[in-house]
Amino acid sequence: MPTLKVRLDIWGAEEKQTLPEFGVVASIYDVTGDPQRKKRTHDLQGNSLRDRVIPAGPLWEQDRFLNLELEPGTYLVEAILPSGRVVEDDVSVADTDEPQELRMFGGQSGREWLGWQHFLGNVEQDAVDYRHKAAAMERGGGLPIRVDLVSSATLAADEALGPGEAPPPALIRRGLVPFAPGFLPADPTASWPAYFPATHLQPVVEDGTSALYRFIPGAGLPIDFDFQYRGDNFPRYYLFLRGAGIPPQYSVLPVPWKEAPHSGEDALVEVLVQRQALDPGPSGDAGHRLSVTVHDPAFGSVIGYLGAGDLPTAGAILAKASGIAEQMLFDKVGNPLAAAAGAYVLLATEGVAESRAWHPWVDNLMHWFPWLPDGAIQSAWVRLGRQEGEDSLRQARHNLLEAYRRGLPLYARGVRLLLDGLTLFANEARATDDRDAPVEEALQAVREWAVRTNMRQPFTSLVLD
Repeated sequence: MPTLKVRLDIWGAEEKQTLPEFGVVASIYDVTGDPQRKKRTHDLQGNSLRDRVIPAGPLWEQDRFLNLELEPGTYLVEAILPSGRVVEDDVSVADTDEPQELRMFGGQSGREWLGWQHFLGNVEQDAVDYRHKAAAMERGGGLPIRVDLVSSATLAADEALGPGEAPPPALIRRGLVPFAPGFLPADPTASWPAYFPATHLQPVVEDGTSALYRFIPGAGLPIDFDFQYRGDNFPRYYLFLRGAGIPPQYSVLPVPWKEAPHSGEDALVEVLVQRQALDPGPSGDAGHRLSVTVHDPAFGSVIGYLGAGDLPTAGAILAKASGIAEQMLFDKVGNPLAAAAGAYVLLATEGVAESRAWHPWVDNLMHWFPWLPDGAIQSAWVRLGRQEGEDSLRQARHNLLEAYRRGLPLYARGVRLLLDGLTLFANEARATDDRDAPVEEALQAVREWAVRTNMRQPFTSLVLD
């Protein structure tokens, strides 16, 4: 019986960097006799060959393939990467019992240590263009940058300030940085004010165009990896990026992150900083220079698709992965950060018009983790989607305001849904010539977050100018 084994190879992926266990979404078409005509087809068991998940991993992997039993013929395989790139390859399947392999190639990054970033679309997709750009920047010395880490647990209390010293007026909630003029030191080499404890970070590797930071236990970082997610005292971590040629940037840092399914291991969290100056031309460069990714074997590529806004593809991976989104949400105590990502995909791909088994788990995500804004946002949208009456609407409004009080959402999609939800309630009040003051106040701030947020990244990151 003819068998085709398919996978996607990722160039430059280091062995210690965990790569996606469930891979990327691909569709397989029968093009026998006419390469220009893509016919929908099924395998010999009658399963559709659309939106199949094929393994993706480093070149040295030898044993992870998607095995398909097919009729003899010629097939075209199209894979969609989190970067948005479409990789195509064709293969002839002979009438033989000997399995045939198709190893597709996800492209070559400019540096070996950028393999994961290339896969997610955070760096130049053309290796030659990247090398030319890096060489030019190295000749010019690159952009001086400074990255600092701050924890909500280390923010100084008012009484810790010196005589006559006052914190910025908007230094609020879980370390949320203010937009107050003069708060950020203009000199990127300068230290933070005494009332804002921060730790200067060094990259693990860098070149003229990029600097890479990695967060994992044993790296000597001031991060509490011995923790409990439950409770109100879980510390949230933030990164601040400053450079002479760019506006300051502020990002949530999703650490600690337990691998899924919950092995108890801490996943590697990686941060890439681009070192080029602002481009004032027609490119629309807003100054975003920071990308945050997670090396979770079961969820890493899903988060990549979430950041790219490709929720149907993320949903296809989760559906093929034995209901992992529901499982992540159910196992929220093991990793509420991943549970929130799963809930966003479920909200977008399964809808909320009817009651589903996972809806109560979203409420638990909100109540059990009072430091996490995303659970409150998701609980509000479950109620908005189900439209169960005035009590449900009042609870949705309450949850949105609670999410705002908790601070910046972990995910950029949360910023968008918080903005949309508050806008709905503000417009409803205005339609009756009324004014919902708490909603209006929150909406004003969230609009500011939204216009500054990089919606092309999964985790919330804003520019501050």
